[in-house]
Amino acid sequence: MEPQFIMDSNKMRIVYTILLFITQIAFGLSSAVYGPTLVDLSVIFSKNNDNNSTNDDGLGPVSLFFTFFCGGCITGSFFTSLYKFEITRQYLNRQFTFSIIMMLASIFHSFVPRMPNIAMFYLAAYGSGFGLGTFNAVCTSWLMEMWHGKRLSSVLQAGQFMYGVGSIFSPIMVKPFIHGNKANSTNQTIFGPIERRDELSTPYFISGALEFAIGASLFALFFIYRYRKYDTPSDMANGGWGGSSQPEKLLDDPRHSCKRLSYHVLITTIFAAYNLTEIGFSSFQNAYYQQRNVSVENAANLGSIGSAAYTLGRLVNVVLTRFLSISLLLYGHLILAAFGFIGLYLIQDYLQMAMWALIIDSVLIGYAQSAINPALFGFAASFAKLDDRHNSIYYTALGLPMLFAPFIIGPNIEKMPSIVLHLALGPIILTMVLFIIIRLIIGSARRSMYN
Repeated sequence: MEPQFIMDSNKMRIVYTILLFITQIAFGLSSAVYGPTLVDLSVIFSKNNDNNSTNDDGLGPVSLFFTFFCGGCITGSFFTSLYKFEITRQYLNRQFTFSIIMMLASIFHSFVPRMPNIAMFYLAAYGSGFGLGTFNAVCTSWLMEMWHGKRLSSVLQAGQFMYGVGSIFSPIMVKPFIHGNKANSTNQTIFGPIERRDELSTPYFISGALEFAIGASLFALFFIYRYRKYDTPSDMANGGWGGSSQPEKLLDDPRHSCKRLSYHVLITTIFAAYNLTEIGFSSFQNAYYQQRNVSVENAANLGSIGSAAYTLGRLVNVVLTRFLSISLLLYGHLILAAFGFIGLYLIQDYLQMAMWALIIDSVLIGYAQSAINPALFGFAASFAKLDDRHNSIYYTALGLPMLFAPFIIGPNIEKMPSIVLHLALGPIILTMVLFIIIRLIIGSARRSMYN
């Protein structure tokens, strides 16, 4: 049944944008919980998980959480592509479906540390990831439909700033409830699986409750004044307000069909490569620091510092995108990220993980990563039309590397902690090379327009 109330479309655009921003905070809070709690979760789901033991089976089995989580993200992202087709849109309203999925995902997330065995632990990871993958693709599609041009770039950066706000508070929220490796902690009390399970339940329930509240709000808003977009006069006549059709872009010209295909393939590859750096490092940095004999408290602090730089960087980028081209912003931040990871190699090899150096490097890496993902989406939308199908493919690519990275990092991080850095710096270099190739394709398309 269609809503009976006629409301100001600009006000509702603002309402939905703010709600999506708050949802970004919720998912930032939830997603940043997993890395700092990884060591404790390895104790909880150890095969030797009696109450008086802190021996575990290593980080390998528990690190597969990220494989199942990213598998859920990929499936959730792919699911959103169904909204592109008329036959499925008749039965799956995007807002209604997403609100239900978000509430279900929040329940999976809340009970991650309460799962009775590791198989159910993996199921909770998948369910939580499915919700995040759905949200990422839907959120990006909505924002692209509601905002265009330079305003879109600023809005995307602002949305990611909100995600960063959540990721800042997440390590702070988790810190009182984690114990890490006994040998690396200043707290010498032995905490077994039962104690850790009980304590970790608190931050997981808090972040899960916020997710559920947002999902319930979207569900209620669906019946009060649902989100609608219009692309055609008939849609507009039916009360759509989400935004008009996107303007024609350079690569939408039929003469550039081959270049457009190459463009989307390369953008997809960049998303996959770069995500291995950003998500791989953020997921395993806490374990990496602890393996390098940084205390669990300092490791959590470094996570918060990096998240703060990441978040404040997003705020700075909201302003910078009004004055700098997206390409220049991407070049600068990719170079900074490369320097940040090279610096971390030097700190571990020559400065014995000095805390002052790690703080500086965390700020550099956090700021460097702050612009890249939203700038990539803004860049992609600058030269070709994007819809649910494209965003679904892009977010599927974002999750692919983390399907396999835990199999590589988890079993080897205790013997070779630097593997986290290897799988961070390498993809950054590959991303820079691919981005240069994309710029050449765009330059070629522009020249052909004048010939």
